[in-house]
Amino acid sequence: MSESSRIESQKLHWRDPWPFWLWLFLLFLAASLSLAVEAALGNFAAIAVSVIQLLLLIWASLSTPLRIEVSNENVRVGRAKIERDFISAVHVLDSKADGAHSRPRC
Repeated sequence: MSESSRIESQKLHWRDPWPFWLWLFLLFLAASLSLAVEAALGNFAAIAVSVIQLLLLIWASLSTPLRIEVSNENVRVGRAKIERDFISAVHVLDSKADGAHSRPRC
């Protein structure tokens, strides 16, 4: 099997987890709610709510990552499916190029 046919026959998979800033924000919200529960109902209720919130955050993180799959026939991003016939060119972006185009120019 030649190198080009081997590359063409494989599927590429990505799974993007939640970013660090999102984890910090959601943990801050959970801590705020736990503090309110602790003030109203006491320590045991706050610990129970904190454990439930942490388990729900872990479950949500594991069940909602962005899944990307590239094959010869199509590209899938989440539930979206784009056939390769509609993709005319691919450009690799680096962080400097991406940042320069996303800022408004004055």
